[in-house]
Order: sequence, then C-alpha cells, then structure tokens
Amino acid sequence: MKKNYFLSLLLQAFVMLSIGQSVNQIVVGNGGIYNNTDDHVMITGVNPTDFSSTTIGEVIKESMQDLIVVGDYAYVAAEDSLVKFNLNTNTKETAVFHGYLNRLYHANDMIYVSMRADLNGAPADGKYLKAFDMDLNLVYEADGISADAAGMLMLGDSLYIAVSGDWSATEGKFAVANSNLSFVREINLGADAVGIIDLFEGDNVIYSVNKSPYGATTGSISTYDLTNSTWTTQILENVVGKGIKKDGDLLYLGLDYGVGSYDLSTSTVINNQIIADPGSASYINIAAAIFDEINERFYVTITDYFSLGEGTVYDINGTELGNFDASVSAEAMAIHYVDNTAISKIENNNLSIYPNPAQNFVHIGAQQELSWIEIYNQAGQLINRIEKPQSSIIEVNGFLPGIYIIKAQSANAIQTAKFLKQ
Repeated sequence: MKKNYFLSLLLQAFVMLSIGQSVNQIVVGNGGIYNNTDDHVMITGVNPTDFSSTTIGEVIKESMQDLIVVGDYAYVAAEDSLVKFNLNTNTKETAVFHGYLNRLYHANDMIYVSMRADLNGAPADGKYLKAFDMDLNLVYEADGISADAAGMLMLGDSLYIAVSGDWSATEGKFAVANSNLSFVREINLGADAVGIIDLFEGDNVIYSVNKSPYGATTGSISTYDLTNSTWTTQILENVVGKGIKKDGDLLYLGLDYGVGSYDLSTSTVINNQIIADPGSASYINIAAAIFDEINERFYVTITDYFSLGEGTVYDINGTELGNFDASVSAEAMAIHYVDNTAISKIENNNLSIYPNPAQNFVHIGAQQELSWIEIYNQAGQLINRIEKPQSSIIEVNGFLPGIYIIKAQSANAIQTAKFLKQ
C-alpha cells in the first residue's frame, strides 16, 4: 500500500514537471475583405494536432489590429472595438468601443493598448497609450507620447513602448512609462531606427525590430543598453518585417517578405528565408506569423487582402507540415497555452494503461466517459490529441522509444498516467 502511494506521488510530480505547459490551440484573428462591411472579423481556434479549426466568435468589424491570449481569455483589437473572449466557452464576455487601436500587451493584471492614427487623423484626445483592467475598463492614460505607438515590453516597473510614428516618420523612438502611465519620457534612437515596431528583452538590453519603410530595401535591429542608456543600430541589407519570437540569442522575424532568423550575439542574419516569400511580387504577403516554441513550429497566414487567405504550419527548418483555415486578412495570431501545473484535481488511480511497456498499442481504461485524450513526450511536446475518443485503443507503433504521458478529461477531473514505449 505504501509503495503504491509513493509511486502515485512520484507520478504526479513527474507529470507536472514534464508537462508544465502545453499548447491547447492557436487563436487566429481573421480580418475581413477590405472595405466590405458584410465581411466581419472572425476569431477561430486551430487544433495543434490535426490543424482543424473551430469558431470562437465574431466581431462586427472588417479589420484586425492585434490579438493576445491571457490565461483562458483572448483579447482582440479590431478596428474600433476592444473585445474579450472566453476560450473555454467560446463566448464574447466584454466589448468596448474605442478608436485608434494598434497593439495589445499584458502585464501587472492590465491590458496595455498602444494607439495610432487612422484615416481620420491622430487620436482626438492626443493619447497614444492607455491601460485597461482585465474586464476592459479604462484605468490609466498616458501623456507625452508624440506619435503612433506599437509594440510594448514591461521590465520591472517600467513599460517600454515602440514609437513608430506614421508613414512619414524619419526617426525611431521608444517611450518609457511607469506601470500607471503617470510618467513618460521618450528616447530618440535616430534615423537608422525608423520603423521601430517590436521590442524584445535581452540580458540588460532591449532589442527593437525596425521595420523597413514602404519601398525600402533595408531595415535594422537596435540594441539599447539599460545599464548605461546607450544604443547601437545594425542596418540589415534585407526587407525587415515584424518581430516574431526571441529564442535565446536567436530572433525570428520577417525578412525579405518571408520568415528568417537573426543571431543577436553576432548581429548577423542566419537565414533570411526559413519560410519563403509567398509571392510579394504578385501582392501576396505574410499577414501574420507566430512561433510555437514547445512544439517548434511556425504558424503563418498569407493574404492578398481582397480574395486570398491561407494558413500553413511549418517545422523549425521551414518544412511544411500542414494547412489550416485562414480568411482574408488573418493579421493576428496568438497561442493558447494550458498550464498543467495549475490543474486543481488530478487523479491517477482511475486511469489505467495496458500493456505497459507497449510496442504497438495501448488500451486506456477509465471509469467515466472521456472528452479528450492527449499524449505528450518527456519534453512536454503534444504528440497526439483525440477529441471524443470512440475507442479505448491508441496505436503507438509510430512513437519513438521512451516515456510518454497521457492526459484524459473526464466529467470530474483531468486524469493522468504514463507508459513506456519500447
């Protein structure tokens, strides 16, 4: 009895450490066809196993500005609507009207929103940065930001904001504010940093991705030293797009109309076309790209903004893995992670796995009907997900040898077990 008890505790600890986070879905913000008031923003979820899509909700607007996921909620900036969706129930919880929306950022239980001019001009109140609570009530507004603001980064009590300006900007700046936006100052990085758009944290430095102005064939990466308040800017002989993800010293970003990589430690482009230009010469461009660091995948949408919308999944080397549904102007995506260490109730003794070790298949025995089954490797990568399983037998003959963790959702709990594949 004691032996089984301690084995159960060991299994629980093993599972929690092995799968602290997993990818539940990729949330896609599908914008409508330009100037078509009948084609609305649709928010969809992409299953990371089979790339199938489900509808999360709709925003009665035509364009997407940004989308972030915080816990089990998606926050959407769509034209002049700021919207909160519950990703567990696929329902719209809150929607507020607010114009001039640009980018979203979460920190300190706040949703920070950067603002930009629209077709009618600059924000009427002159505010380019605001903070909302998690239910989208306006809490703080910032004075002192001079022009269109873009990506944000919170370090300690300071919020750094890329100040890109509009299409006519000739310099790149970023603003620094405290968390309640009561103090703002701007730092001018100069003409080489024009097009500043995304910020990433380094070791006592901030990296900024400076997007190429329209028609330009060069862009840049700036490095701001937080210790001595100095900066350098590296000009790239490439068309630079948005930043995607920083992974150690490697920065993934838009390069030459595709997706490339840049080594921050050596200030050199490693690969300018991990994912190739989809056809910019024919006005087909990447609308959005994100990197799933757990499963080492890129999710990329492309569009011509009036008739074409496609989604493709690539591995870390740019090999195509599959496709997913994406509408015209799918310009925002975010990853909905599941924090498995926060599961309130885990039951191991109600889920049986046999044979164990296994070679070709495993049989899952449960006392209740299961809603879904997920299988993870020891690195925490999702290997397979089965919705509403119709059989208790799962084929594993294609799995590499090693230990795997099975999670299964019943009516009352998420149950876990492990098995050894020989």
